[in-house]
Amino acid sequence: MNLIAPAAIGIACLWAEARGEPHAGKVAVAEVVQRRARLRYASRGTIASTVFWPYQFSCVNTLDPQRVRMFDLDTNDLVVQACQLAWYEAESGSNLSRGAVLYHTIERPPGRKSWPPKWARSARVLEVVRIHRHVFYVDLDARKEP
Repeated sequence: MNLIAPAAIGIACLWAEARGEPHAGKVAVAEVVQRRARLRYASRGTIASTVFWPYQFSCVNTLDPQRVRMFDLDTNDLVVQACQLAWYEAESGSNLSRGAVLYHTIERPPGRKSWPPKWARSARVLEVVRIHRHVFYVDLDARKEP
C-alpha cells in the first residue's frame, strides 16, 4: 500500500509545475510525468520516484518555494480540481505532449545565465510541441512506450 497515493503526488507536482497553464498545458505536463514513470526515465517506475528524482522537476528542488506549498493543497480549491481533471485525462491516454519526456518553460528563470537549458540544445532531444508557456521534447535515446 502506498502511504501517499501516486495520483496525489502527481497532482501536487502538476499544480506546482503548471497551475497557470491552460487545460492542454496541464494535461501535457501530466503526460510527461506519467510517461517518465512508465519508461523509467529518470525514475524507478513510480510516480513518487519520478517526481522526486534529483533535478528533474524544479518544484521539488530544495530552495523552490513550491516544494512546501504543494503538500498543503486543498481539493476544494478550483485550481487543484483543474489539475486533478488534467491528471486523470492524461491517465486515460491523451497525447497532447506528442510523446515528450522533457519540457521547460519559455521564460528564463531568475538566476539562470543561459536559456533554454543545456539539455534542450542537445542533438539527442527533439522539440515536438509548444503549449502556452512550455516547450516539450522527446529524447531520441529514451526507450519507446511499452
